[in-house]
Amino acid sequence: MSAVVDPSTLASDVAGWLHRVTANERPPASIVAYNIGLFETEDGYSAYLAGAGRFDPVSGDWACEEAFTPRERYLILP
Repeated sequence: MSAVVDPSTLASDVAGWLHRVTANERPPASIVAYNIGLFETEDGYSAYLAGAGRFDPVSGDWACEEAFTPRERYLILP
């Protein structure tokens, strides 16, 4: 049975994570796009953050060329 997650708590967790990343690290000026991805783990779900030096709205491959990965790259989701 999966737990119900309060959307406001989830939003607060994600906002806090992004705030910590931006407060602790400054991405290079060459970063023009960010990718926040979600993936399943053995214990639930996690999010990750990566920055890219290019963006192509037609091709999703732009997100594969990571040019910035913060130290706090992952957020474990409730």
